[in-house]
Amino acid sequence: FTFFSVLRLEKYPMVFNSVEEHNCVVFVPLVKTEDQMSVAIDWDFLEVIHYLSTRRLRSLDDKERREFVFKTESYTDAVIMPWYRNQDQPQYFYVAEICQHLNPSSDFPGQGFETFEKYYG
Repeated sequence: FTFFSVLRLEKYPMVFNSVEEHNCVVFVPLVKTEDQMSVAIDWDFLEVIHYLSTRRLRSLDDKERREFVFKTESYTDAVIMPWYRNQDQPQYFYVAEICQHLNPSSDFPGQGFETFEKYYG
């Protein structure tokens, strides 16, 4: 799910086949143990990924969007999928930085829109 659906690293005709490859790498999420002396497989994270891989996202209505409250901790070091883009082939983005100095009336960096508010409006 992570490589195919989020990072989109799997391309046709690429197929993961660990049995027939002489070089194979498996990525496993790890977490430090409580004593901080070693690492273990992060089973909680794997359960979340499994749940998200089978979940269909729902659309938010205008009321829910208006009542949205931004929480920095929910977006720090996160992967997001914009709701206003194609839901059939969603794009995912890594949040590298949260620009607290910007707001809806700030200049939009791309061409064709004066502000973020006009871009998203």
